[in-house]
Amino acid sequence: MNNREESKEIAFLLKNGDWAFPVKVESKKTGNLSFRSAPADVNKFGFDWNNNEVEVSEVEMIDDVLNKGRRTRCTSTSQPDKANLRGKLSRDVVGLYILHR
Repeated sequence: MNNREESKEIAFLLKNGDWAFPVKVESKKTGNLSFRSAPADVNKFGFDWNNNEVEVSEVEMIDDVLNKGRRTRCTSTSQPDKANLRGKLSRDVVGLYILHR
């Protein structure tokens, strides 16, 4: 994987058998490197996710994903350079695992 920092706390199992891990992403607005939390709404044409994501700590991101149904930026083992939004109800997710508690 590139030099992104990934979470070791949770992981998503994808339909294709890959694992996806939340990653810190650099904000184009602030330049901060942080985890992201985004609404779980269905993407509508013209909806700009970058303007609706918020920068959060790892603890906040995990709470948002597990308890609030939000999504976070993740990279998968087959696409380590592409950070897609994923959550418990994402179409390509079959399982969400807590790795450390």
